[in-house]
Amino acid sequence: MAELVQLGRLWNLINWTTLKYLDLVHPRLKQEERYRRFMKVRTFFNPELAIGQHESSAPIKVGRLQFEYLRKQGLKPQNNLLDYGCGALRLGRYVIPFLEPGLYYGLDISESIVAYSQRLVAKSDLAPSTPSLCHIKGSGIPFDKRFDYIIAQSVFTHTDPDTTLVIMRAAAEHMHDSSQFLATFWIRNEFGESRGVDYYYPAERIMDMAEKSGLRPEIKDDYEHPSQKMVIFSRQGPAR
Repeated sequence: MAELVQLGRLWNLINWTTLKYLDLVHPRLKQEERYRRFMKVRTFFNPELAIGQHESSAPIKVGRLQFEYLRKQGLKPQNNLLDYGCGALRLGRYVIPFLEPGLYYGLDISESIVAYSQRLVAKSDLAPSTPSLCHIKGSGIPFDKRFDYIIAQSVFTHTDPDTTLVIMRAAAEHMHDSSQFLATFWIRNEFGESRGVDYYYPAERIMDMAEKSGLRPEIKDDYEHPSQKMVIFSRQGPAR
């Protein structure tokens, strides 16, 4: 099935129908569970397109963009990295072989997309790098370690303020004094949301959530994504 569904009218119909079904049958779902179910359907039809675009055919290869930006921020092979919202290893296929074995950790809310990624690893040259891939049922971080780098590409573009704050606080708890937490946002003048799956934040709201999480944010202008801004967070002390 996955190989048959491509971008275009059919894919748009799948997305529209899924959201309409959730509106009618599960109108009281919390945003996190609503998005989880939305992604489950998208992943069933095509795990690569479920995360936006197929990395191999996309005009802008967001996986490579993330990888090159991380290296620009100082990522070295001996650093460990948490890919929060790892999806179908859009970033992972570049960064896993770059890092020393055992230093890549990936999380995703979609159980089926994590299973797909595990199969990708098993049948590719990524297997000797022994990446850790984990399905999460909430918004926490299940690994008992602190990370040199955490990246969340296209995560906060799909989380409401409550969930965003939970993830920020979890990230702060898994950072040390020199860690970098890189996350992208759709930044607008006012807060907005679309159908419970897309979220737009003003810079002031990001600053406020960061402060409540014990993080210091820096909004960057050098990330070449067509619509999202990169924010780099550092740890400023215990979360409040």
